[in-house]
Amino acid sequence: LINRLPSSTLHMETPFFKLYGTNPSYSSLKVFGCRCFPYLRDYSKNKFGPKSYPCVFIGYSPTHKGYRCLHPPTRRVYISRHVVFDEHNLPYADPKLLFSSSQHAISMSTYADFADGLFSTSAAPAPPFVPSLPLSQLVSHGGGVS
Repeated sequence: LINRLPSSTLHMETPFFKLYGTNPSYSSLKVFGCRCFPYLRDYSKNKFGPKSYPCVFIGYSPTHKGYRCLHPPTRRVYISRHVVFDEHNLPYADPKLLFSSSQHAISMSTYADFADGLFSTSAAPAPPFVPSLPLSQLVSHGGGVS
């Protein structure tokens, strides 16, 4: 980033321009604090794990070529080169929400909502399936059926 900023000692030209004769590309620079969706293949424990979480862009990795993304509910930082950015949505734009006692003060939509542009209301989640067996069919520790 430093080599891409104009310098007064170089007559308001960038060091990158002096070295290479072309203007630098700013395409990899993103809006700090915007919502992002990192590709989480390397972090997934199995193939059925989540491919992405809604995160907040917190900067660039100094040791890897990738973006640093914070997942607010778990406070885990993911580093990924493959990230989809929603630079128009700033989850922490209101400073009052940062210090709110409510953990769910910030609404983070999913990647599908962002990609499709559809913000539909979701139906109530289905109750978990709990198999019920009559007590007479439970196996006791003695090895037999009681």
